[in-house]
Amino acid sequence: MKNFLPLFLVLLFVRFNAQHDNYYEKWYNADDSNLPQNTIKSIVKDKYGFLWLSTENGIVRFDGKNFITYDIQLPTIENRTLLIDGSAEDDWLFTFYNPDTIPAMIRSRNFSIVNKKDTATLQELKVYGNENFYKLVKGNSERVLKKKYHYFINRNENYCLDNYRLFYNKGKKSRFIKDFKDYFFSAFFILGDQLFYLRNSSVIERIDKNGLIKEYPTGIGAKAADFEYFVNNANKQLLIRNNGRIYLVEYINGSVIFNLICDSETLKGLAMTCMYYDKSTKTLFIGTFSKGMLMIRKKFIRPIIRPMEKQFFTPSQITTTVK
Repeated sequence: MKNFLPLFLVLLFVRFNAQHDNYYEKWYNADDSNLPQNTIKSIVKDKYGFLWLSTENGIVRFDGKNFITYDIQLPTIENRTLLIDGSAEDDWLFTFYNPDTIPAMIRSRNFSIVNKKDTATLQELKVYGNENFYKLVKGNSERVLKKKYHYFINRNENYCLDNYRLFYNKGKKSRFIKDFKDYFFSAFFILGDQLFYLRNSSVIERIDKNGLIKEYPTGIGAKAADFEYFVNNANKQLLIRNNGRIYLVEYINGSVIFNLICDSETLKGLAMTCMYYDKSTKTLFIGTFSKGMLMIRKKFIRPIIRPMEKQFFTPSQITTTVK
């Protein structure tokens, strides 16, 4: 009995550390010359698998190993970029330089400022400049709330909130759905081809094209102390942070699913700005206010730990688990 308590404490310590050793984590920042600046405003994966980051000092493309920074190269314009928006599936991504009157496109693996001679593209994008800025800063004054905001299903199909009035647009056709006076524009998001609204930490609403609303409980309390949400418009993702854990919200077969994707200790107290989750590699990319970008991936080989030994097995080799 004398040896039981020390052995129990050893087992508890080893198990706790094993849980948090299941993640591979890597930081990318300006200090190691990977990024031009440490404030990450958005992270989007394009149709071809490249990650694009908007920062306070240019747009960055990341291929998993190397970074390429794109500079506006105009002496009278700051190199500060805003939100990356659009539809990744359609190879149609855009952002704006601050001020929000200079659009830039991300397509076919490349980045370019929209040329003044390209009047068709300028005409298409200029209506999104104002909202691009306000989606980023999430302003909540009455003047800002009354502005126009788009939520893209694809390049030719979207929902639009205009002075609290919701419309469904497809091509050149537009249909009024309903007034949403008490709704905050930055809490709308798209999953698949469906429009949703995060009412609060405990409820998500699905809004159909006729204005009918269906509620889904999140399982989180309405007054959760540690709660943040991150909408990735271009990749149609909603990620939720609660009690140091990150959840990916999905809409599957008529149900809203909350998948726990990360519970690393590193996340506690981290000031985050944006996220993207790559399901194919189980990798989470997190943008921060001042520390650059954090990549977190579950290890594909996990430890089974017993007292006085540490062995590694691939998942297919594991037949029993010590609890």
